[in-house]
Amino acid sequence: MQSGFEVVQSWLEVVQSGLELVQSKLEAAQFRLEVAQSRLEAAQSLYEVAQFCLGVAQSLYEAAQFCLGAPQFHIEAAQSRIRVAQFHIEAAQSRLRVAQFQVEAVQSHHEVMQSYLRECDPTQS
Repeated sequence: MQSGFEVVQSWLEVVQSGLELVQSKLEAAQFRLEVAQSRLEAAQSLYEVAQFCLGVAQSLYEAAQFCLGAPQFHIEAAQSRIRVAQFHIEAAQSRLRVAQFQVEAVQSHHEVMQSYLRECDPTQS
């Protein structure tokens, strides 16, 4: 039969093991948060590049319209580049929304893990 001290010691080992697991999950959540933030930054960069491409395409379109006697082909090509640039902007916006959602989800999970860790470890205040 175990003494009260041995029971408490066993319980403390279980609690310590649980705290280590929570800490591990917290570190994993932190890593996912960093990955999501990196994806968000990449999506923002792609969005900026797509906006720049749209500006270039619009400038080409305006130049083609300005030039008297410019073949219709150049105008249509510029319009096509504008449509492609707009598609890239929409795709970048979609990736940006996904990355923002991932950041929010990981941040929420991170907060829950921190709260749980504070509740389980009375030494942390």
